[in-house]
Amino acid sequence: MTHPVVTVTVNPALDVALTVDRLVPDHKLPAREHRRDPGGGGINVSRTLARLGVESDAWVAAGGPVGDELVERVRADGVEPIVYQIDGITREAFAFGDLAGGEQYRIVVDGPVITDAGAMFDAVLAACSHAEIVVLSGGLARGLPDGFYAELIDALEAPVVIVDAFGPSLPLAVERAPTLVKPSRRELATLAGRDLRGRSELESAAREVLARGGVGALLVSLGGDGAMLVHRGGPATWLPCPDVEAVASTVGSGDAMVAGLVAGTLAGHDLSGAAVWGVAAGTASVLAPGTGLLDPADFHRLLDSVEVSA
Repeated sequence: MTHPVVTVTVNPALDVALTVDRLVPDHKLPAREHRRDPGGGGINVSRTLARLGVESDAWVAAGGPVGDELVERVRADGVEPIVYQIDGITREAFAFGDLAGGEQYRIVVDGPVITDAGAMFDAVLAACSHAEIVVLSGGLARGLPDGFYAELIDALEAPVVIVDAFGPSLPLAVERAPTLVKPSRRELATLAGRDLRGRSELESAAREVLARGGVGALLVSLGGDGAMLVHRGGPATWLPCPDVEAVASTVGSGDAMVAGLVAGTLAGHDLSGAAVWGVAAGTASVLAPGTGLLDPADFHRLLDSVEVSA
């Protein structure tokens, strides 16, 4: 079945979250929590959309026994993936929570090398041929050219293309014309080539980035400060984050923000209204333990708490 939203994850991971009372070297530590969740930008967007009652197709490259587990866990979350089989084994990512110190340590394993970039590119285009919204999210797998997302942006026919990328692919993507790009504060600073302090510097950097290509808007995630939305040729708006206390992890909050943005768009909101949904979803996600998904009740409770200001 084809849905109007297609998310693309070329370098997924099985997210393993462990929590201990206190991290101590050279000791066997009992885990207070152990979760294994499918991860990777697009996958997390689709999983969160399912929680919000929105169906999507999740295109995912997967391989080996870890890939098999990831695919089954995606299905368990109510999303039917479009699986592109790769050689090698899907990577794992680990998050270790220290309850005593309130700290989290994240370790990411490199994924397999992709040897058929052209075939993968064609497979993504085929999966997105009837989509209304395409989300290109997450880092690129090894072996893919830095311009993989940029070339997809040029080739996709979907009316709405959202990019949430990082690394060398991001500056190339912003030189093209996606509908929206969602960098973090740190990623925006990297694009601008300088540290950014205060609203005026953030907005100035965002407009510099918009001037490089045909991007319609930037939605910059600002962590606990919420988000900044800057339209091409239009005003900047600020969406402070509702005041909540994170359970333990902010893993996946940016992906949840993208999912909320997509859900708000499908609900008929303009970009500013959809961004409100994005901030509410991103905030709700930090209330979930480990790398778990948001609770829809938290999302709906927070939705009226997100304010938009100039």
